[in-house]
Amino acid sequence: MNITSEKFPKLKQFNKKVNKNRNIRVGVTVNTPRGIGIVTWRQNENVEVAVKPDRKEELLPCYRYRYTIADITISDNPVDSKDRLYEGAWYWITNYAIIENQKYELIKHNSIFEEYEWMIPGKRTDRTISAGEWGSYKYRRYTGVNKYGEPFDFELCLKPAFPIPYGDRILYTLGESDGYITDINGNGWIFHRKIKDSDIKYGICKYAGKEIKE
Repeated sequence: MNITSEKFPKLKQFNKKVNKNRNIRVGVTVNTPRGIGIVTWRQNENVEVAVKPDRKEELLPCYRYRYTIADITISDNPVDSKDRLYEGAWYWITNYAIIENQKYELIKHNSIFEEYEWMIPGKRTDRTISAGEWGSYKYRRYTGVNKYGEPFDFELCLKPAFPIPYGDRILYTLGESDGYITDINGNGWIFHRKIKDSDIKYGICKYAGKEIKE
């Protein structure tokens, strides 16, 4: 199943394209009113640029300032990869990429959950889990087989704060999986790996909290 912005309008925000000054993009060295810098973020006509601190004794490798495209120009003097400015700028470029990556996946998986959860075949069993002073959450266990006869047995929170990889599990139950599941590493990067039995056959969420007897 293709997950596109045509099917899920919430993903359209990630389709934005830059029409003007395309050469001024993330990672490019530019001239600013404060000197040479590296673009760390861009949104339409607004950019963020990392530049060297005013004082040499400053401990931070760079400061970041917001400009418009009209305020900066491409520099003919690239920053050396061993320069502290380069290292500082790419620290922020990487962090922004991680945030945007997570944002996209969160919206995608939540959209799949909202659109297709009701279509999961098989048996459903609900239970309420205590969240302490924050109230409670309802979890639903799904057991059955998809259209290819492949079994599944897992539980999802019905109001997920972090719905990754709910979408991949749901697509598996519908027989629409590509054989991969979304995962996240210790640095926050989202990646895709082969689905294992433990991803779709783990039964209840062992660490969800204490069950409330109703």
